[in-house]
Order: sequence, then C-alpha cells, then structure tokens
Amino acid sequence: MPAAKYDLTIDQGSDFEISIAIEENGSPMVLTGYSARASMRPNYESGTVHDFTTSITDSTVKIQMAHTTTDDITSGTYVYDIEIFHTGNDTVTRILQGKVKVTREVTR
Repeated sequence: MPAAKYDLTIDQGSDFEISIAIEENGSPMVLTGYSARASMRPNYESGTVHDFTTSITDSTVKIQMAHTTTDDITSGTYVYDIEIFHTGNDTVTRILQGKVKVTREVTR
C-alpha cells in the first residue's frame, strides 16, 4: 500500500510533535518489534537533512523536533517521510510523506 500524504507546518523556534495511529485492515496494527525513522530535506536530492526524533507506543508512531532544533532550520518548504521497520525481518514500510512548511520566527 502506498504511503499516505499529509503536509505539515513547523513553526521555527517552537517544539513540534505529531502522533500517527497505524491501522492494518481497519484495526490498530501491532508494532511490537518495529522502530521508526523520519527525516526532512529541502528537496529529494539534498544532502542537508533534518531528522525527527521518533518513538512507537502500541499502534502509534510519534515524531518530534525540539525548539532548539527547529530554531536552526531555515524557513521554507521541505519534503519529508516517515518509515517503520521491523528489526527481525528487514521489512521497511513508508507510512506517511509530504511537504513541510517551516514558518519564520519573529520573536527570538
């Protein structure tokens, strides 16, 4: 199944967090043995990468970025994706992808 598309907005200099409930065949997916990873880049070919902190609880994947990290990201539009992977059988699944708009901070 292709990854779902969802665009994000991150306010420069603010904490960011989003949780994604994963379902399989209409029921919460059991994510035991899975890990997650997520990154954003200015474009698909860019060597510049900003990684999200990820965690999994039950059937929910959470991605986060602290304000100390978002403060250093130039405002603009980026691309991102989130993958889950099973460490026991090398299965990788992209669950979400899209654009990230980083809005410029005024108050510093």
